[in-house]
Parts: sequence; C-alpha cells; structure tokens
Amino acid sequence: MAVTLGTMLREQRKKRGLTTYDVAGGTRVMQSSIQMLEDDDYARLPAPGYVRGYILSYCRFLRLNPEPFLRQYEIDTGNRRQSSIDGLAINNTAVTDTHDQHDIPWRTALILGLVLLVIVIGVFVLIAVRGSGSTDNPLQTPLPSQEATSSAGSGAGAGSASGAGAGAGAGAGADSGEAALSDSTQHLATKPFDFTVQAKEGTASQLVVICDGVQAYSGSFTSGMKQMFTAQQTATLTIANPAALTVTRDGKAVTIPNKTPATVTLNATAP
Repeated sequence: MAVTLGTMLREQRKKRGLTTYDVAGGTRVMQSSIQMLEDDDYARLPAPGYVRGYILSYCRFLRLNPEPFLRQYEIDTGNRRQSSIDGLAINNTAVTDTHDQHDIPWRTALILGLVLLVIVIGVFVLIAVRGSGSTDNPLQTPLPSQEATSSAGSGAGAGSASGAGAGAGAGAGADSGEAALSDSTQHLATKPFDFTVQAKEGTASQLVVICDGVQAYSGSFTSGMKQMFTAQQTATLTIANPAALTVTRDGKAVTIPNKTPATVTLNATAP
C-alpha cells in the first residue's frame, strides 16, 4: 500500500487510540475535513493554504513534527511552497535622499509640539482663573439672631426632634441587625454540592461551567474526558452538543434539554 499523507495521519491517530471526533475537538477543525484529509480527498478540501493549516493543527494536537507530513502533502499534490524570488518584478525607483525623507516629518513634529504647548498653557491658565475666582467669594456671614423667645422655642423644638431622631435611629439599627442575621442564616442553610461532567465515547462538545458566578471551565470537552466540579450556591452549564455529554449529581443523572446550545442550572439544597 502506497504511503500518503492520509495514511500517515491515520496511523499516528490510531496509535494513540483516538477517533476523528477526538481530533476535531482538539484542533477545532470540522470532523468531515479531518476525514477527507485522512482519505486524501483533496478535491473536496479548500485551498492548499487552508489544508496546510489543518495539517499543522493535526500534528500539534498529536505532538508530532509537522515537516514530514507537509513534505508528503507536497509530494501527493505537487503544491510546493514558493521559496524563491525568481520572476519577481524589481522596483527600480531611486531612493530619496535621507534629508528629504525626514524633512516633512520633522516639520510635522514641530507643529504638533507647538499645538501641545498651547494646550498645556491653556489648561494652566484655566486652572489659575478658577482658583482665583473661588478665593474672591466672601464667606457668608451668619444671619442676625432672632429674639430670645424665638431662640428658646427653636431650642425646645430641636430637642424634641433630636429625641425623635434618636428613637428612629435605634429602630433602624435593630432592623438592619435583623436583616444581617437573616442573610447569615440563609447562607448557612445550604451546603456545597458536587457534580460530574463526562463526554461520551467518540463525541465532543464545547462546554462552559460557571460556579457561583466564577467561570470554572471553558473549552472543548472531548471523548473520554471526565471532570468533577463543586459549587456553594448555584452552577450553570452551557453545552453546545447536548448529546455528547452526561451530567450526574449525587450519583443521579441530570436531565439536559434537547436543544442547541443547552443550558443546565443546578442549585444548592438545604442540608
């Protein structure tokens, strides 16, 4: 059997016990393109530049040196990378004098410097004017005092008002204390919980896990992967391919909505 790029890639993949779906999930290349690459079906693949990118991603995922595979691709298709400059047009335009090249930029820099200087001076002047204006304003003098009887009446009214204010402040303090105690009791009423996400054999899906408002995982979840997560209050899972993953909590399967993408929300329960 003749050695081709497709047979080389398929052989390396099978040595590692991986499927084309695993490679697609790890390289973010469509599984159909991975299959066409292994089948040497170059007529259905995009331009050679894209194919070389697929080969590089494939080799990087399998931790292989890409050079032998790129060389085999060139042998199979005859699409060699251009490495010479033969046939390129030569620009015969003379290079301008160094002094002429920097003449206009220096003038531009000078103009920009002057504009910046004017702006800085204007800002300092504006600050100085505002500062002097504020110091010129005379302080307001207190109004003449009322008659002795009016002052006495006002004092009595103020005393009554301050007494009522003290009572209201005490009531507000008690209410805030009760509210804080209620929040603390509600927080202690729940306990952390664990859940597990596992990818089915030969499948892959994009997964985002957020536990208590903090992102715990984001990326591709490929065949055979299994990971446990812990949340204090709530957890939200966003699954691009619901059929590829299973979610269990306390040994029981969690129902995943049959839609794309699917969102699963898990909440803590009372102990």
